Amino acid sequence: MMEWLPEFALNYTERQTFGPNNGVRLLREAAQRVYTTKKFENRGEFGELLLHIAARQVFNTLPAISKIYYKDADNDTVKGFDSVHVLATATTLELWVGEVKFYEDINAAIRDVTQELGLHTAPGYLRREAAAITNKSGSTLAMPIADGSLQCARLH
Repeated sequence: MMEWLPEFALNYTERQTFGPNNGVRLLREAAQRVYTTKKFENRGEFGELLLHIAARQVFNTLPAISKIYYKDADNDTVKGFDSVHVLATATTLELWVGEVKFYEDINAAIRDVTQELGLHTAPGYLRREAAAITNKSGSTLAMPIADGSLQCARLH
């Protein structure tokens, strides 16, 4: 899981500059953004990292936004979708959003995910999410697409 931490927890610019001169520092920063409490196994970040890995490996998505990057304080939870990825097809750029619950009780996980997905698909929610991201990153986001190029998306 360590090899996925930079992609999961760093923003696009940080990932692009990751190299031999700063790799250890950036990996440490990524780990600190995720594992800032001794109880990380009981927090959402662990499941979110697993969701990120599954989306990347199974569906070949690319991360659009690192929600972990937008944490305001240690041990703060990040509001909104747990995963925001894109998938470039021959003709479109698909937005993939995900929610995860890493529970021992699968029935409770399904119940809670269903409830959160209901809230997250309510009218206006996506627009408010875009506004929150825009407030922190500006109105244009650079999104990597499958061929390695960069596509800019304007949030409205």
